[in-house]
Amino acid sequence: MHDKYISFDPWWGGWNNQRMSYETAAAISILTGRKLVLPYKHYCLFFGWHENKSSFLDPWRILDRELFFKEFNCIDFFDVPEYNKLGNKVHYFHGIDKIAKCYLFQDYPYNDWGFNKDPSSGEVLVYRVENSKDFRDFCGDRKVYNLDVPDKFIHFPRNLFAHYYFHVYGPNKFIRNAIRERIGRGIKFRKEYYSLSNKALLELGDFNAIHVRSGDFNQVHKEDTSSLLNDLKQMLEGRLDKSKPLYIATDEKDRSYFDTLKSEYKVFFRETFFDFVLDEYESLALDHIIPSEADIFLGTKWSTFTDAINCMRGFAGKKDFSRQGINFNYPPLDKNIIPWNQEDYTWQKIYHSHWTAE
Repeated sequence: MHDKYISFDPWWGGWNNQRMSYETAAAISILTGRKLVLPYKHYCLFFGWHENKSSFLDPWRILDRELFFKEFNCIDFFDVPEYNKLGNKVHYFHGIDKIAKCYLFQDYPYNDWGFNKDPSSGEVLVYRVENSKDFRDFCGDRKVYNLDVPDKFIHFPRNLFAHYYFHVYGPNKFIRNAIRERIGRGIKFRKEYYSLSNKALLELGDFNAIHVRSGDFNQVHKEDTSSLLNDLKQMLEGRLDKSKPLYIATDEKDRSYFDTLKSEYKVFFRETFFDFVLDEYESLALDHIIPSEADIFLGTKWSTFTDAINCMRGFAGKKDFSRQGINFNYPPLDKNIIPWNQEDYTWQKIYHSHWTAE
């Protein structure tokens, strides 16, 4: 029997939007038994430019390649003969629609370069599914995309900004749990970043942490971000033990925004612990790994960076703060019921389904 393959070009967002693409593609690979073709390099917001291939992100500067290959059946882009013939001066997947079945969640044609629509809350990917109660409970009345196709290659073009546990249906809890476990083990930062983080963790001891998302949120989520930065002290009042060190993970370059906290908390940032300038990869990793080890962690509304930290904490068995952050507070849900059957699913929320076995 000849191999079948799945490939994907990650969504045009920041790293944690793209992490979701890797998770979802890996889940599809496990579910279908298809070999996962890994992108060589890809555009990533804040790490490069749209139409400059030489600036594209090498994902293995961030992810542990050895762990990824151990958990998922993978092949490198240039090890697939048909993929060697793809690409142009702008990107690597030019011509993919000529050799692969492209899954699109839109009513307009495939866009060779640029945005394609992601799966909505009303869509789900399945494989060889019978009409069981489990299927009906999980999928509801969502539109089903069948992945059981004869094509040698299937491809998702920049449109897997999705939560794998919601958009990919494993036909029973054992398969879904296996997918969770493998994603938890296989999608991690490189070991060197954990070693770097240990220096800070040793100095911090027993500590709390927050993630304050700024940057482009000052435009796209202006009202929430403005209140977050201006009223941070009031938002934290009574929620954190002031005798414990407070680690602040943030992309806010003006550290003076946090001066109001220094009279009551002993404040630390990633650069506090090092006598050299951290590069963008080290900064990214440290601001994930360190908060994931905190006693209490409070993050930022709308932020998939915050979500990633909560997911890391979930896999590590830490206290769960995924439904309460600095500037959001969602009511608790019954963990024995599928979350999206209790409230409307939206991309900006994560659920314990990401890391908790059924």
